[in-house]
Amino acid sequence: LTEIMDIIPKAMESGKWSVKAQAARAMGTICTKLGGTINPSVQKRIAALLIGALAGRTWAGKECIIRSLQDLVVYGGDGVAANLQDKSGDASLETLLEALFKECKKEKVEYKVVALVTTATIINHINKDLFKELYDIVSPHMKGSNPSEDAQPQESEDKEDKENDLKLQEAIITSLGLAWPANVNTQKMFAIEMLDRMETIVGATTRKNQECVAIALGRIMQKWKEPSDINTSQASGQLCEDVFSRAARILSTLLLVPKFGDLRTKTLKVLGTVIKLLVDSKRASLVYIFRDEISKSLDGVIKDLGSDPAIKTTARDLKAALNAIKPDDAAAAENAGGA
Repeated sequence: LTEIMDIIPKAMESGKWSVKAQAARAMGTICTKLGGTINPSVQKRIAALLIGALAGRTWAGKECIIRSLQDLVVYGGDGVAANLQDKSGDASLETLLEALFKECKKEKVEYKVVALVTTATIINHINKDLFKELYDIVSPHMKGSNPSEDAQPQESEDKEDKENDLKLQEAIITSLGLAWPANVNTQKMFAIEMLDRMETIVGATTRKNQECVAIALGRIMQKWKEPSDINTSQASGQLCEDVFSRAARILSTLLLVPKFGDLRTKTLKVLGTVIKLLVDSKRASLVYIFRDEISKSLDGVIKDLGSDPAIKTTARDLKAALNAIKPDDAAAAENAGGA
């Protein structure tokens, strides 16, 4: 490793992009193979070399650098994160994240896609609440503004633009799902806006991106925490109702997409997560809002002649579990029964 680390820095300074990319990949391979066994000082040196190489414009193969930074953090385990918490030396977690956020703002779509997902993966791995920082970068790209009427792009250019828009949409959904925090205050701040954006996207995108929406929604609901003041705060109660009603509408849209078993399987998995939350909460308003919205879609899956038998069985089981929830906080529960 010592001999390799003597060679790589020189390669990283090469004027040839291919050589720099190869050196970055080599460092990524070192990180994946040796992981947390790398000496802390060498970890810092690798981080410093990679962070330094991110400076400047985007060049062909530069994405290898940010992928190698991900390898360093993910395969290094808790040790590398703790090591980089130390701000002494040429590299720290702070300088690493600062550099990555800068790369997320670059314009080239192919590079931006890698930067976003890589940065979010690192955020997820170190379990740090940096959702706002990432959301501020990507939110302008989630509005779906139309091209100017004055512009008359060629058909090929228009097709390429649409493909790039979908690639970026996929990366944004994926990265925001990965970066979604467990922090209740951040959840309260962004949950509704995030779900509204997802609801707008889910009905008018590709199947691949619909799967990304399902996975992102699953991550959001897995980390969802009921506000501690839900019993005393009308605002908190309303927030929870809004979150579960939006989640139900997104899930309903996904369940009604025909002929895509993988999408339905992923969606039903998320539905199972939400049902567990409702079981734990047992709040009548949440149970009834969610159940009323999702029941028809579940019935649609169960009755769909083209559905896989295993998917139908899962849908029946989830419907039964949802109907079996007995809310604790409403006198109407006894009369509602299994409705």
